[in-house]
Amino acid sequence: MKKIIILFFAILLYADDIQYYLLTVKVNYKEYADSGKFLDSESSSYSDMKGIGVRYDADEKIKYFLKGEYVYGSTVYSGSTWDGTFLSEKTNNVYIYNLQLGVYPFKNPYYISLGYRFWNRGKGDYSGDYNEKYYWHYASFGYAYKFIYAKNSICVDFEYQYAFDPKLNADLGEGVKVDLGVTDGIKFRIQDSYKYSENVILSISYKYQLWHINRSDTVNVNIDGVSIPIYEPESYTRNQYLGIGFIYKY
Repeated sequence: MKKIIILFFAILLYADDIQYYLLTVKVNYKEYADSGKFLDSESSSYSDMKGIGVRYDADEKIKYFLKGEYVYGSTVYSGSTWDGTFLSEKTNNVYIYNLQLGVYPFKNPYYISLGYRFWNRGKGDYSGDYNEKYYWHYASFGYAYKFIYAKNSICVDFEYQYAFDPKLNADLGEGVKVDLGVTDGIKFRIQDSYKYSENVILSISYKYQLWHINRSDTVNVNIDGVSIPIYEPESYTRNQYLGIGFIYKY
């Protein structure tokens, strides 16, 4: 992770455009049993999860971009306790961050990228609750096209993402690490930009991010000296992002 952060700031020195923006996120995460039955969910309104984003674009011999996003806040867990009792409670200290480096190999709308995603699911006040951390590297293939008219431009961006070696760390019992099942996702983003001056462009954006995690294999976790088999069920994350900011052109 330290190497990724150093690379992030090193590439900044050669950026042509810098975009800063504020984010709000509507979280929608659901887990399902093998039968397809709903198990539990994590959700939020746009006002519950807020953050910032930075994107750098350069158009040199190789056209590329570097992007980082971070959101923090709370969600609502709806599900059940270990004994099957229904539970709905607020989950605190939730945060998601995503880093991505993309390259346009032939300076056309198609791009490839590498990224890293981390989700700290947080913990509620329920005595039996515990924190979970989902994380993975991913590769993606995308298409971003910009429509320009007068002082405005609209960028439409589609992307397919595939995760490598996705993991879950759960602070349950003595702690356990789970190898997640096959994980992939899709992203759709649309951004409207207005040229305020020669160097400043104002922007608003919407992004839909889907991640699908397949069921993991079963692992054992030690709780009070007892070995208990657990697994991570199949899940879908359907998060929606709203952003507002500006682009500074050098």
